[in-house]
Amino acid sequence: MMQRLQSALPLLLLVALAFFLPGSYGSLFFLAFAFGMLFLGCRELFTMLNLAHGKLFSNLAFICGGGFIIGAMFPAVVQQYLIDTLMLALFCTSAFAVVMRHGPSIQNVHSLLVSIGVFLYFCWSLGFIPKIYFMDSNGHGRLLLLYMIAITKLADTGAYFAGTLTAKRPKGNHKLSKVISPKKSWEGLIGGTVTSLGASVGCYYWGVKALSINGQTPIGLVDAIIFGVVASLLGLAGDMAESAIKRAANVKDSGQLPGIGGVLDTLDSLIPMGPVFYAFLVLRTAL
Repeated sequence: MMQRLQSALPLLLLVALAFFLPGSYGSLFFLAFAFGMLFLGCRELFTMLNLAHGKLFSNLAFICGGGFIIGAMFPAVVQQYLIDTLMLALFCTSAFAVVMRHGPSIQNVHSLLVSIGVFLYFCWSLGFIPKIYFMDSNGHGRLLLLYMIAITKLADTGAYFAGTLTAKRPKGNHKLSKVISPKKSWEGLIGGTVTSLGASVGCYYWGVKALSINGQTPIGLVDAIIFGVVASLLGLAGDMAESAIKRAANVKDSGQLPGIGGVLDTLDSLIPMGPVFYAFLVLRTAL
């Protein structure tokens, strides 16, 4: 537990600076944090998968994934879907050129297809997080992102404690998937859902209800209740997906951060949540 706290505190400090420093100062910390997480996450994923030309694919993914972050800074100028399409096309074209340069072997084609999947799973999905942060010039986008992160990570925390406590019973707890993640349990899922639901409703009354995007208030009480449940379910899905990758790669942690593993172990629950929350905000403020 102490190792986990020692590793988590610097990350929490960076997050606090990114979200609470006013104006461009906070934005600079957020950009530095986002690019750092993107670089380390790409390196961890491609190292785990041990692909042919993995380092080159990792660098390509970082460069093209960085395009998502830069494009997100100018939501009023750049059509977001255009940036996404261009970066995906650039990555696929560049990766295909790498394969052609080294010859179209089965191993190289396999690396190409897996790399495209990794790019979509990690870089494209996480690209929605800076989109939320820079969504509105009044700074409410960053607070809505903080709300999303808080309820998702609190679901993780609630699931951890509920699963740990119920595992001490004489008959243990009921496992979700012994093959993919033996420690995940139904009791943990329930505990995580209750925690995120309570946190979401609490955040709503604490100030989320007053946040606006383009002059519209996107989060109502019913929305807060729904997202309290959704955060737990999508967080679990992201956690299980990363566990499946680690099990396939035969590794325990994605990285070597004491107590918390790696960047992917930290971001896994946010990967599926980002696109869903962003889509909700866009649709809610457009209607």
